[in-house]
Amino acid sequence: MRKNLYLLTPLLLWFFFSCQKERSFEVGAPGAGSLRDLGGECSPKTVGGSYVAARPLTDSNFMDVGVHVSKKGTYTISSNAVNGYSFRGNGSFTDTGLVVVRLKANGIPLAAGSDVFTITYDSTSCTVSVTVLPAGSTGGGTNGTCNATVNGTYVKNVALTSANTVSLQHTYTAAGTYTVTTDTVNGYSFKKVVTATAGAPATIVLDGAGTPLVEGTNRFKVKFGTGVASDTCSFDVAVNATAPPPGGNTYFPLSLNSYWTYKDPAGANTDDTLKTTNVGTAAFNNVVYSWFVTVNKTGAPVDSSYYRKEAATNSFYRYLNLSDYTTIITFAQPNVEVMFLKETVTTNETWTSATFSGTQGALTLQMRFSFKVIDAAATTTLNSNTFNEVYHIRMTPEINMPGAGWSPVGQTYDFQFAKNVGLINYIDPILNQTPIRFWKIN
Repeated sequence: MRKNLYLLTPLLLWFFFSCQKERSFEVGAPGAGSLRDLGGECSPKTVGGSYVAARPLTDSNFMDVGVHVSKKGTYTISSNAVNGYSFRGNGSFTDTGLVVVRLKANGIPLAAGSDVFTITYDSTSCTVSVTVLPAGSTGGGTNGTCNATVNGTYVKNVALTSANTVSLQHTYTAAGTYTVTTDTVNGYSFKKVVTATAGAPATIVLDGAGTPLVEGTNRFKVKFGTGVASDTCSFDVAVNATAPPPGGNTYFPLSLNSYWTYKDPAGANTDDTLKTTNVGTAAFNNVVYSWFVTVNKTGAPVDSSYYRKEAATNSFYRYLNLSDYTTIITFAQPNVEVMFLKETVTTNETWTSATFSGTQGALTLQMRFSFKVIDAAATTTLNSNTFNEVYHIRMTPEINMPGAGWSPVGQTYDFQFAKNVGLINYIDPILNQTPIRFWKIN
């Protein structure tokens, strides 16, 4: 019986990390890899920029794709041409594992609509959908929405700063200098003087000024300074009653571009670090997750992980592949999500994941994860940082063998989460720790 308790080979790190790879490779030799993970799912893809019919594409138009690299070397990844444009990228893989590659857009979208591209690399392919807006969109005389990005936090009775800006694009028919303004709403407004060329999309960053007077959602109308009444668009800004903490009042922030650095348990020096950043979103089975990418101290990607929060239950889930835990068992459903954290827990609280079925030869096995809250109000000091309100949670993989019932695999994984910071420490089955060093929550 005991020999079966150790069938599961543990992940080096449950959340963010994986083993670092040897980095030398033969220059000029072709690399190899797949656009799909071990479960056959397409890796995450992010489309950047605005796509407007009859508007030439720029460097702000791109597609980021995840590639599971099995061999270092040169690569070319491309799409088919659809509706007058396509995507392509080339370079060299200097590491194996999951690597994010940027494909540059080329061409001019001919018509508005939804375009489906097929991305191919090394005998694998995945599809990506890109939405093309009607000609003249993003303020080009449509009186519609600006497709704007609102930056900064807006709080009642707190004056705007240089961080309060709004980014949008507009194409001018004549070159010149234009004063772009909004109306004043709820005590504040936006403005920018821009110098534009004719026929090319200009990125405009409006600067905010004033003080919001009451909380709520405010709609602003943009005038592009052309004197044409129809040359306007609008955007909304949400004003909070009080300033929220960075990333929200949470034990696991999911705010874009937030990052955390940790001592690398495989590193030889105290400054060996792994950096994990929320780079965007990825969808699996029509469920959207925050996409976290971990890089080593050289900047090379070493792992990706995917998380989401379920608002109805205030619970956090991770999307993972069970083959990360063992290649001995063949799972009927290899790609699953597991609830690993809740916003409110109590000491000694427990829960278990769903049950996942698999086989080892002729033997049918089941696997699940058991969680226990060791301490719901801990205080801990890591790398000279003292954290209060810390959740200490222990995860134990368990297997169910015919006639034997559920049994732990003999290994436990401990995690510590600090309020408004996130994961601050990880302790693996052989007691290696991965304490947090620095972090920034947006």
